[in-house]
Amino acid sequence: MKITIILTILSVVLIVWRWGLLPPYVPLWYARSWGEERLAPRALLFLLPLGNIIWIGVVILTSKHLAKTYSFFIQLMYVATALTSILSSITLLKILFLVT
Repeated sequence: MKITIILTILSVVLIVWRWGLLPPYVPLWYARSWGEERLAPRALLFLLPLGNIIWIGVVILTSKHLAKTYSFFIQLMYVATALTSILSSITLLKILFLVT
C-alpha cells in the first residue's frame, strides 16, 4: 500500500512540476484512433492519480470489512492496487516525456 501512495503523490508532483511546459492538449486516450481524438485537455492528466486515490479508498474500506474472513482476497487487492499504480505512473511518465 505504501508504494501506491508514494507513486500517487509522485504523479501529482510530476504533473504540477511540468505543468508550465505542457501543451494545452495532451495524448491521453490511446485506445482511440490516431489524431485529435486522442487528445485531452492537460487538466485531465489528474485523472490518473485521482483514479489511484479512489481505488486506494475502495481497497481500504473493503479490507476493513473483509479482513478476517477473506485475507487472501485482501492481499490480492493490495497487489492489484500496486500494479495499477505502477502502470498508471508509467503511463503518466510516457505522456509527460512525449509532450515536453
